[in-house]
Amino acid sequence: MKENYRTILREASGVYKDRGSKFFAFAFPLTQEQAFKNHLQAIKKVHTKARHFCFAYRIGLDGNQYRFNDDGEPSGTAGKPILGAIDKHGLTNVLIIVVRYFGGTKLGTAGLINAYKESALDALDQAQLITKKVMAYFQVEAAYVHSAKLMQLLNVLPCKIIDTDYEALAVIKVSMKIAYANDFVKKVKAVIADKYIEEITPEMKIDGLHIKQLYIQ
Repeated sequence: MKENYRTILREASGVYKDRGSKFFAFAFPLTQEQAFKNHLQAIKKVHTKARHFCFAYRIGLDGNQYRFNDDGEPSGTAGKPILGAIDKHGLTNVLIIVVRYFGGTKLGTAGLINAYKESALDALDQAQLITKKVMAYFQVEAAYVHSAKLMQLLNVLPCKIIDTDYEALAVIKVSMKIAYANDFVKKVKAVIADKYIEEITPEMKIDGLHIKQLYIQ
């Protein structure tokens, strides 16, 4: 799996004009598909007189999770060019919505493709492109008797404690670079089971301990 990926740091916008039509492009960081609708609804509330709200996004680390939409424009003239702008920069976890105000003159297929592409590229030109490390997120559940030992270990491992909850169990959420994920699981199991790390196998179950990978991002 990749250890890093390119995306944008924060929201950015761009614009392109052609023969009276205006194309306003809005780029957003996007890590979960369901958040897309919130961005689209917010844009529509602001641009109530616009005729088209075309978009494209790509999310995830394998490049296979993407979507694009022409929103009434001729097929292939809006969504694909917007996605092409994202791919030109090798980005993921990015959504671009392009709002079109019709200027009274038809642009034709080539004109539309160019307008949606250029407006999207302008938004990305205004954005801060960054390279992010791929992070793995885990939830560790341990019997209360193991909690002190577990916390002592987590404080010296190359991971970040995100959240803790102590009730019947110690429930701790942590994040780390993806490259360290396998070693993390082995070391936690080894310490709680009081074994050498060489004795630990991926499928080994430890009484009073449950480690679940939440997601990779």
